[in-house]
Amino acid sequence: LFFVRRRGRPPRMQNHPLKCRIAFREVRRKLLLALEQHETTTDRRDRDVVCGEVFADVTGRLNAGLQAELGFARWYEALASYLEEDEEAADELLSIFKRLGGQPFAAPIFSLLFHRWLLSKEKSLKHLGIMIAGCRQLFLGDVDAGTTAFGPLHAYITAHVVPRYERPLEDESEYSSIGSNPFTDPDHRLLGLCAAFLPYYCDDDGSFLAVIDRIAAAGQRTNPQEPQEPQGQQPPPGQRLHFSAVDFAVGRAVDALSNDVRSDAATAQYLRRLASLKSHVKGLRLSTRIRLQGVLYSFAQPGGPRYASKGVNRLAFRTLDELFPHGKRTRRAINFGFRGLFVFSKLTGAVYYAYIRTWLFFFTMFRAVVKAFRRATARRRPGAAKVSGGRSKRWFGRRDGSASNG
Repeated sequence: LFFVRRRGRPPRMQNHPLKCRIAFREVRRKLLLALEQHETTTDRRDRDVVCGEVFADVTGRLNAGLQAELGFARWYEALASYLEEDEEAADELLSIFKRLGGQPFAAPIFSLLFHRWLLSKEKSLKHLGIMIAGCRQLFLGDVDAGTTAFGPLHAYITAHVVPRYERPLEDESEYSSIGSNPFTDPDHRLLGLCAAFLPYYCDDDGSFLAVIDRIAAAGQRTNPQEPQEPQGQQPPPGQRLHFSAVDFAVGRAVDALSNDVRSDAATAQYLRRLASLKSHVKGLRLSTRIRLQGVLYSFAQPGGPRYASKGVNRLAFRTLDELFPHGKRTRRAINFGFRGLFVFSKLTGAVYYAYIRTWLFFFTMFRAVVKAFRRATARRRPGAAKVSGGRSKRWFGRRDGSASNG
């Protein structure tokens, strides 16, 4: 009876499932409890425990019945859709997050709950920055754990940001945003976030290439072609700016593979997806190609600095051959030569170790023989028997318990 619909309820609340509203109230209650612990006590353990419970509840998986009813696999998807429709609930929860700012769990939970609300409307850059930071933490957690719990979040952000570069530009003012700084422009930051983890969340080469081809559909985005300036005069600064979305995306994926990926399973996933970029390698900048080659070479080495497994070594060499077929035989020959030197150094070390151990053995045996020879010759000298006899008597006297002093 407590959940009967009331007449004054807005239509968006009536259309949303009841369990989403109950889940939202529970999340709000726990966040208020964490806020109370944060403001009244200096002990962080209670606050962290409550925030951990909220994170576990939000990232939990729905049962089969709720998945069929809501169309989502996890609770954060359903709650994000609910907050997107209910502006009052979103504002109420946002005020709590503003007072919880700077806490460890604040950015990830904020990203899970407000990603639809932020991307569907024009919001402040500060909120977008918090969402990007939280999403990066979540995606790194997936990569380290080898799971895809936040794959729907990545798919939604990718579906939002990719059409921005796919559609043709209609207004000349949009060229300024495309040629702007990729580190400050929201679209560029979102594209960099999606591209950094795109090889990991794509299940096959087809889906990965589909996204890359959509990004590359617009080609090289440059400012409008204007009449050439006379010699001796430089074009305006805005005209020299250009931005290649594919180069930017591949560069972010290479940076993530170089700096963030640690597990062998995630590394192999990245290498398999990057091997399918054969048709886009020629369109990359020289600096991006050099960085890509450097990362692949580092994973192809058997030792440091990566210390990758043999499977990753072979996969990295296969990726190098796919992306850069020119010089394939030379690379193989050089690698075979260095591996031969590596085996030779190992054999040399083994021989040197056996050589030292052999000399130590003979030296020990020689010392034992010399000591035995000295003992034998000492017994044959005059007076050796008396000395030995005296020693034996003293020894036997002690053994029998006598107090003789020799």
